[in-house]
Amino acid sequence: MASIVVPIGYSGSSCGYCGEAGQRSKKKESYSYGFWAVQLSCKDYKDLIDSGWRRSGAYVYSRKNPDRSRTCCPQYTIKLDVQNFKTPRTQRQELHRFNRWIIKDEHPVFKGEHKGTAKSDDTGENMDIEIPSKPDIASAVDFKKLEEVTDSTQGDGKGQDPVTVSKHRGSKSKGKNNTFDLLDCVQEAQNNGDAKHKLEVTIERASYTEEKYELFKKYQTTIHHETIKEQRKSSFKGFLIDGPLKYTPISYSNGRLAHLPSHYGQYHHMYRVDGKLIAMGVIDILQGCVSSVYLMYDPVYQALSLGKLMKSKISALFEISLAAEMTKAGAGKVDLYMGYYIHDCVKMKYKATYQPSYLLDAVTNEFYPYKESSDVLEKYRWASFAQSKSIKVTAEDNKDDHGSDEEEDENLPVPSPAGFLNPRDLPRSLLNNVKILDNSSMSLLTYFTLPRSFRPQIDDLVAALGNKASNFIILVT
Repeated sequence: MASIVVPIGYSGSSCGYCGEAGQRSKKKESYSYGFWAVQLSCKDYKDLIDSGWRRSGAYVYSRKNPDRSRTCCPQYTIKLDVQNFKTPRTQRQELHRFNRWIIKDEHPVFKGEHKGTAKSDDTGENMDIEIPSKPDIASAVDFKKLEEVTDSTQGDGKGQDPVTVSKHRGSKSKGKNNTFDLLDCVQEAQNNGDAKHKLEVTIERASYTEEKYELFKKYQTTIHHETIKEQRKSSFKGFLIDGPLKYTPISYSNGRLAHLPSHYGQYHHMYRVDGKLIAMGVIDILQGCVSSVYLMYDPVYQALSLGKLMKSKISALFEISLAAEMTKAGAGKVDLYMGYYIHDCVKMKYKATYQPSYLLDAVTNEFYPYKESSDVLEKYRWASFAQSKSIKVTAEDNKDDHGSDEEEDENLPVPSPAGFLNPRDLPRSLLNNVKILDNSSMSLLTYFTLPRSFRPQIDDLVAALGNKASNFIILVT
């Protein structure tokens, strides 16, 4: 299946991490480069996130240090090596607290808190980026003709969804690797027939329901203080429902168990207690990884401290167990990608408690152990872990002296972001392999037959994608 993209360019937005608790920053101080994905193969997207890209709906963006003088928070892709994960004592205790609530109706209480006392969740992550409007050209695509032109082959779209995550997982296996103990603990509350509450954890393909939308509105209003106007159904769908990934069959060398996903693609991780949806995670299941996108929960459960558990603790353990079971079933080594990590952001600290984890070097696109990387980040705000002495940027260097009302330039800044090619000096061999599709005529073009007015935007996208650019078809009109 061909991945079809539309260049958007370089832009700024308010930041979901620099503002007051639960709110975005007041001005545009987070800059990124992005494109709109009309359709995207799971393999191509996996290659992108291994180069520091992320998606928000169909908008795919990179924050690889695009402009150190204006961008506020340095963000690094973080992944967990699930196969070697050892559940720390504190996380085991938190999972046991959750299970005791399900099985015995014992309300979890934490140090300094009292049963029945609701608290605001200051660690909840807001939507990572403001999604630009869908390009008109992306809305006008004739997919029937597109398939004929690109000879795209898609997955059959069939699977056994929704699927139960934690049941029928085969024989138990225990050993030195604590992952297997985690799997047992994760399913303990679900398999207990005498439990006071009924816990159901399932995954299903991303789709819209009123139940999900109502949960979204509750969460955004209470945790992130959004207004009703900001909770439009179109925004909810654009961020958490609609996506460009095409479902592709997963091959399990040891045989697919009934509860595991049959296809790569975008999913919703559903948590129900006594039939009520109390939390929903948005995850992408890709070749070699489960990628966390977002999680929301019913604020009512903050009175039980379940908000604290669900947001940054329990949901991650369920995602880890899913990745571990896929690995065991023969889907290859499956890691957990936990989005971006910001070293000096309190909201992100929980991600570093899952070990062994690795941070992506923005220059080399290689992963480095967290301990080694964090030592570098203690010294430098922006850093290449491979070349830590070559990038030394302090907080003073990240001040925005231009103000929030300046006219934005959609072109890449000079010099190019770390890991990007120079758009003004691209190899001719790379440009020769770029595939361009004229949406009006549905004909494939070459770079050197394009009108020159189109080339700067194409140059920026090719510079951002690098050698991966030949894997994509760039849509123009």
